[in-house]
Amino acid sequence: MNLIDSYIEYVRTVRRYSPRTVSIYSDVLKDYFAFVSSKSDEPVSETEFIESLNVSEIRQYEAGLMDGKYPKSARTVNLH
Repeated sequence: MNLIDSYIEYVRTVRRYSPRTVSIYSDVLKDYFAFVSSKSDEPVSETEFIESLNVSEIRQYEAGLMDGKYPKSARTVNLH
């Protein structure tokens, strides 16, 4: 997704985050995008992705991380 790639490039070049932080941010954003995409039968547009960044959707994502097939620790959920 171009929006995620643009943000990752921003944190890498402008904010000058460490390579490890950039990698974590990238993985988390792609995981969230996969979560949003899994709720739709059609490809998710950038606009729909941005609109999904709300309290309700993010709480559903967090709940899925905690209660999913492979539950994540509280620290990992907080990172996401």
